Amino acid sequence: ETESALATAQSLLAQTNRLVDSKLRTAEKTNELLVAELKGMQERGKLAQEKLDEVRRSLKETQVRMAADALMKEVSDKVAFAEDELQKMAEAELPFLRNDKDQDQDALFLEADKVAVQVHSALAEAQSFVARKLVEVAKFSDAPGQTVREEVDMLQKRLEEGRDRLQQFRTSIAERKRSHLLEEVEQKVLKAEEE
Repeated sequence: ETESALATAQSLLAQTNRLVDSKLRTAEKTNELLVAELKGMQERGKLAQEKLDEVRRSLKETQVRMAADALMKEVSDKVAFAEDELQKMAEAELPFLRNDKDQDQDALFLEADKVAVQVHSALAEAQSFVARKLVEVAKFSDAPGQTVREEVDMLQKRLEEGRDRLQQFRTSIAERKRSHLLEEVEQKVLKAEEE
């Protein structure tokens, strides 16, 4: 709506300026009083054009800022979801850290594997989303675009840290599974030797 109003104003102002310029060219040779009046109108037309250009720039900056804010909210939400999944991963690791042998280890390993898949999926989706949004950020003008780019880069680094944590989690769980299997084998061997 604002764009159409600005376009209409621009069109009318351009028509008016052309008419004043045309009248000025024909009047220069005949009437000095009319020429002075037309030059005053020409100057007011230039001032009106400058104001219109300023309003257009201000509107563009506001639109870019609003788009940048919306983009940042989307990216932040995706990263927050991925970080929530990472928190679930940390919670799935707690029984292992407590070294709780009373719980069913096989069930804990299954749960840990399930959580690792969910975390991997959330991180991959968030990283893909962030990459797509970085392309959109490149379209923004310098000031808001640079700020958003820096913030998105920080969020992307958090996702990379999350991916590192996931890798550490998977390595840790694999090591614990191996240790658990070795213990089971040793117990079965001892039991077999006793018989």
